[in-house]
Amino acid sequence: EVWVRGRAYDATLESAGLWWPNRDFVMVCERPTEIHREQIAPRGWGSHRLHNAQGPAVGFSDGTGVFSWHGTTVPADLIEEGWDTARILREKNTEVRRCAIERLGWDQFIVDAQLESIDEADDPGNPGQRLGLFRVPAQVYDQPVNVLLVTNASPERDGTRRRFGLTVPAEVTDAVAAAAWSFDVSKSDYLALERAT
Repeated sequence: EVWVRGRAYDATLESAGLWWPNRDFVMVCERPTEIHREQIAPRGWGSHRLHNAQGPAVGFSDGTGVFSWHGTTVPADLIEEGWDTARILREKNTEVRRCAIERLGWDQFIVDAQLESIDEADDPGNPGQRLGLFRVPAQVYDQPVNVLLVTNASPERDGTRRRFGLTVPAEVTDAVAAAAWSFDVSKSDYLALERAT
């Protein structure tokens, strides 16, 4: 059968996904077989980001994929197997390390890594919740920091309230002052939230 250029182009275009034009060639890949994302804002540009806690966020028919944790590209084994604290502490990329800690859970990471507790307090800006301030070993982040463990004030779509760590300067050693610092307000202003609620 004689090759018909138009028919070949049509067949290629039907299965083509992303493409990158270059001066001497065009690189084309097949369409993904699956895409997982989460909504982070109202509709429109930037309203979604790639995320899948169980497998690839973007999967292709040949079994390859892109793994993503809340918009950050991560190694496949972080998602597929999960990392223990020892593996997390060996990770050189700060963003990947943060994602791995979130996946493990900050509460578990704090216990496993034996982070030193600096201060604890009730959270004036989030009634019924506790703040915990911990000293972080030098190998976890690229600079000396403390981590403030907080609870999200607004529930997730499934009703749960996520616990997460916020990095604060190492010289901040008061949990309420650390929470105030994260909002760029004074400790006294943050404490005033308790009376307002």
